Amino acid sequence: MSKLLSRRRFGGLAVTALAMPTDAAGERMVKIPASGGDFDDVAIQRALDRGATTVLLTSTAYRISTTIVVRAGQTLAAKGATISAAQSPTGQLRDIGTHVAMTDFCVLRDVHIVVEAGDASFVANRTSSVIRMEGSGSRIERTKVTVRPGRTATYSPVAITVWGVGVVDNVIQDCHFTGCGLYYSFGSAQRTIVRRCVFLRAPQNALTGLCTVTSLAAEGHVIDGNTILYPGRMGIEDFSRIQDVPAKVIRGSHIVNNRIVSEATGRPMPEYFAISAVGLDSVIEGNCIENWPTAFCIEVGGGRGALIRRNQCLWTDGNPNRVVAVQVQEPEYSGRQLVHVTANRFVRPFKALQSRGQAVLFSDNVVTDPIRSIVDYDRPAGTAMIYDNIVTVDSSRPPDVADRILFFVPGRTDMRRNRITYRANALALTHDYGIFAGGDGSIFDGNSFTVDGRAVPGTGVIALSTNGMRPTGVRVSGTRSKGPVRADYSNMPGLQEPVANQWSGGVIGKARLGR
Repeated sequence: MSKLLSRRRFGGLAVTALAMPTDAAGERMVKIPASGGDFDDVAIQRALDRGATTVLLTSTAYRISTTIVVRAGQTLAAKGATISAAQSPTGQLRDIGTHVAMTDFCVLRDVHIVVEAGDASFVANRTSSVIRMEGSGSRIERTKVTVRPGRTATYSPVAITVWGVGVVDNVIQDCHFTGCGLYYSFGSAQRTIVRRCVFLRAPQNALTGLCTVTSLAAEGHVIDGNTILYPGRMGIEDFSRIQDVPAKVIRGSHIVNNRIVSEATGRPMPEYFAISAVGLDSVIEGNCIENWPTAFCIEVGGGRGALIRRNQCLWTDGNPNRVVAVQVQEPEYSGRQLVHVTANRFVRPFKALQSRGQAVLFSDNVVTDPIRSIVDYDRPAGTAMIYDNIVTVDSSRPPDVADRILFFVPGRTDMRRNRITYRANALALTHDYGIFAGGDGSIFDGNSFTVDGRAVPGTGVIALSTNGMRPTGVRVSGTRSKGPVRADYSNMPGLQEPVANQWSGGVIGKARLGR
């Protein structure tokens, strides 16, 4: 530390003045104890306004009545201090409740901000935010925001909002949020990183990225390694309105290595999806979603080039609410980039993939005990490519599920090298269906079907059928099967069998058809 007293000469007079202390690196540091009774924001802001590089809060609790503004090159830090707003009916906090506003290249570290239920200085609506990052290149580290229960407003308070047009390269890491979520983009922020944070019981979304302007895309965000427990609406929503004219675009978000947990009982259920990414070129990779109880685990926009890879969607509770693992929405704009769903693990999904008018590459996935289907297209959509998946069906379908059809594709299908195994008790009710092929020129090559153990008499697997459709030019080759596994060729005019198929349960319809 430098000396607090310095001597300067003015017109021959020696003047003694207080100098701001500095650390070894020459940074100007000010330590602010709590007042013990009065509001503390005046002292904190005065130190920042006078050019302190670091303002360190050394007491345990601070009360503020106005927004604290941290500017370029400054750090507001604490050693476990708690900041709470005054219960002021006039609401002096800026922008409907901002406790701390951050401009360019500043830091907030080790601070705990508490928003009390019924705090009149915080009017909760869609734009309410405890902390606003209004510039570029800033960091929030090891900070906690707690919104205590009891609020009844339409929108819950947001812990942090990265706010503005062209705001770039902000980082939020190693933080903890209770009763609130955050916006990593509101406007058209770019390249925000949110990593290693914990979100507990956010009443709405835990994390939200929005593009709300047409002048600049919100792009390049990274949401990495966060833990999201029991959100009230969605875990992560990465949202843009590409169908608008002009479009509001979010692009290239990487949602990776996050853990999202919910459950069907014991708490209010979330309204929508664990992850919704309907922007362009999204990457959803390495996430683990456990017991999600509503709608879909992962939703992406059709025709937008999404990559869904190495995720896990698990239902250890048996999936009582019939939740779909991945839904691909129909394209809402002119592009039709392929969606890739690859190398994921799905345990007890109602459906592993549901596509609404978008061709998908579904490959190298491991699916265990689907309730109704693995791939389900609700309409023809280009060519469905289904390669190298491993499927195990462990249990019989529930009584309220009329048919279990593992692969239902009404359009053209290219299905190769998939390995499907039924345990014997999976066929306890009646026949199961493997593939319903409805598209002309479909290809089924090198797939295998096995019934492991003895099936109940009168049951079995109809591995290939047409659901009453009459596709022409279907090509079936290299099929291997074991147990009561049959093919139904009766509605396949012009079927081609260039390589012999082994249907261990026989063939319905013509045994030899056109080559």
